[in-house]
Amino acid sequence: MELVWEEDGLEQSVELGPDRAEVMVGRHKDCDIRVSRPSVSRRHCLFSWNNGNVIVTDQESTAGTYIDGKKIRRSRVDPGTAVNCGGVIVLLDEGSARGRGSAPPARSAPVDDFFSDTPARRAAPPPVAEERPSRRRAPPVDEEPPSRRRSSPPPVEEAPPPRRSAGDDIDKLFDDPPVRRRRADQPTAEAEPRRSRRSAPADDFFSSPDPEPLPAPAPAPAAADDFFSSSDPEPLPAPKRSGGFDPDAFFGSDDGFDDWEPPAPEPEPEPEPEPEPVAAPRIEHHAVYLLYVDDDGAEQEVRVEKDAEPILIGRRSGASVKVRNPSVSGKHCTVGYLADEVVVRDLGSSNGTFINNDRVRRGTVLDGDIIRCGRFELRVSFVAHKELAQAEYEEWGDDDWGEDLDMGPPRYHLIYSDDRGELTSVTMGEHERVLAVGSEGCEINIEKREVEPEHCELTWDEGVLVVTDLRSETGTFVNEEAVEDETVRNGDVIIVGLARIHVVRGCSVERKPPLPEYRSDVADLWARHLENRDDDLEILFIDGEETDEGGKHELSLWGNGESRIEIITETDRFSVTGMIDRDLRRLIYESLLRAGYPDTATSKVRSGEEPPEINVFQGRDESRVLLTKALVQRSPGYHEVLEVLRAVCTEMSAGT
Repeated sequence: MELVWEEDGLEQSVELGPDRAEVMVGRHKDCDIRVSRPSVSRRHCLFSWNNGNVIVTDQESTAGTYIDGKKIRRSRVDPGTAVNCGGVIVLLDEGSARGRGSAPPARSAPVDDFFSDTPARRAAPPPVAEERPSRRRAPPVDEEPPSRRRSSPPPVEEAPPPRRSAGDDIDKLFDDPPVRRRRADQPTAEAEPRRSRRSAPADDFFSSPDPEPLPAPAPAPAAADDFFSSSDPEPLPAPKRSGGFDPDAFFGSDDGFDDWEPPAPEPEPEPEPEPEPVAAPRIEHHAVYLLYVDDDGAEQEVRVEKDAEPILIGRRSGASVKVRNPSVSGKHCTVGYLADEVVVRDLGSSNGTFINNDRVRRGTVLDGDIIRCGRFELRVSFVAHKELAQAEYEEWGDDDWGEDLDMGPPRYHLIYSDDRGELTSVTMGEHERVLAVGSEGCEINIEKREVEPEHCELTWDEGVLVVTDLRSETGTFVNEEAVEDETVRNGDVIIVGLARIHVVRGCSVERKPPLPEYRSDVADLWARHLENRDDDLEILFIDGEETDEGGKHELSLWGNGESRIEIITETDRFSVTGMIDRDLRRLIYESLLRAGYPDTATSKVRSGEEPPEINVFQGRDESRVLLTKALVQRSPGYHEVLEVLRAVCTEMSAGT
């Protein structure tokens, strides 16, 4: 016997018999029939050989095992029977018949099988009816052709019928039906011959030539009392009332009905004239401010005067807003009044001038617009007082990081310690949608720490990550709460046995590093360092304060995988060393590349805020970025690297 199935459009088979008495179907790497469809369980069903009989047993699969559309737990399988295993059709076939070159039997899924991907067979087309011969009789062989026939003599005109009297007409009613007469306005046959839909030969016995129309008889004068006359009779005079009931005499002739007339319609009122639109009062602004953060992280503002020179933004000396950002040109753009409008003019800059992400050479700005010069940003504020401008600036950027900043469904990074004690990571997304966690052949394989063979399963579906417990004895927990089927989010911790899996929300697969033309020279330098991944590349991540509950963390990562974290509290200071494997190091480097490190869209630091910082060292090169709240809210790349490094700190600190 053979078990036949299809995988990626190719037919495959495996032998089942005395030499191979069991065949397991599932997604596990040890299965004999291994398929990658998510609807198939890791160990879905088992085919077994028993004294010439084939038995299929469901292994408590999630989607179930079906035969002829009926769900079974254990059933006998006859040759030619199709078994549906979570949408994969496995056919039991007699291998000897197939070996002689016979065509494989048709494997059609049951009609009500909703797992089947096999398209329905089309019914055979109905047989084409044979064309019947024409019923037209062929002309005799000895018959002359129409061209040689003698022309028939012209028809003899009949004499007009005799004049009939009214009595004859009465007798005619009870005899034959009268002959139809042609209307006077209808054209005669001589004026316009009748058109036949088909032209038949003169001797065709199927043809029915129209008879010659009879000439219309002269109309006979009708008698005065001829009731057949069509002339209208003269109206009879109204009879005179003689005696009897007279309603006019009883009710009176002036009863109101004879002289009644409908009332005249009331005149429609003339429409009221529409009021003329009143122009909205124009708001006069006392001042226009440009709000920005300088190179030292301090909040600054500059006022745009109406009767003064425009504000010059650039890196050269003499600029009204002088910045050291390498993405800004020496003379980048100007902002000033033109009549009653505030206009921005680009001065031929290298990286362009943008108003609300639209590149312009000249454009008008309104209250709340964002002017971007390379990677340097300013906010326009039309206010009456400086204090109000400062209050608006303090509220700018307080919203949480929005998912609409990314360009697709997010991926999720799972960070955990493997059996060697090294920190590693697995990314779930478009290319890895289903993962199993367990101690025997699972994608996340943890053989120690009381993890069961098949403990739980993780499923990614269009940016949503769900964890499902696989009927484990010790249970699956999310943030120390037992779950059976739960959606997890950024920062959650999945606990299986004594192992912890940290969930980190990442960028979508569509987000790429900035193009070289939009990077500064310093960012180009660090892009080369991060891509080379030399052993002396060091990352120093500092997060928290000594007074915080978990203390201050100083995490150091080296290119060779070594790591050390120092935890500093008000009363103590201790360190923990460990190893970071290649997959997790690559994730950290790629996150920094996606963020465009060390370029930043904004470096605003709020009063009282102590933001985390990332320092990267390579030989004599050194750079530093403050991960402020405003920066993390507006940059998915920096948000991703911040969450990854915090998960590493949490996992390493748990070992103390």
